[in-house]
Amino acid sequence: MNRRLDKMRKLVRFREFRESMAADSMRQRLAEAKEASRTLDSAQEAVEEAESWKARSLSGGSVDIGLYGFALENEQETMARRDAAKSDLEDCRQRTENAASQWREAATASRVVRERAFAESRLVMEIGEKRMFDQLGDLLISRKADSND
Repeated sequence: MNRRLDKMRKLVRFREFRESMAADSMRQRLAEAKEASRTLDSAQEAVEEAESWKARSLSGGSVDIGLYGFALENEQETMARRDAAKSDLEDCRQRTENAASQWREAATASRVVRERAFAESRLVMEIGEKRMFDQLGDLLISRKADSND
């Protein structure tokens, strides 16, 4: 029975290790999502700045076509960076959700094995107590038999 209990303890340690790794992965994914959110905010500010700059280039009495073309190109580039940042943020959120799901599964598996190991150790203790009680009973019976002789 002790071998079985030792195996259960090893399994508990392994499952707790997997849970720890999954939690670390989730923390890393959360940090990546936070950074992607900052990047998106920065890209959005750049788009607003480019739109403002384009509006100022049109506000003068005469329009410089070269300057206006440059403003349009700048606006398109910043919009492309913003769209890429949005896509990156969505990917990060998806990876974060996957990592959270894996962590929940690992935590559940770890909890189940801990509960099973606890039940197993309780069973081993009960068997040991019963064995000791039986041995004490046998000892008392043998002493009574010896004293009756």
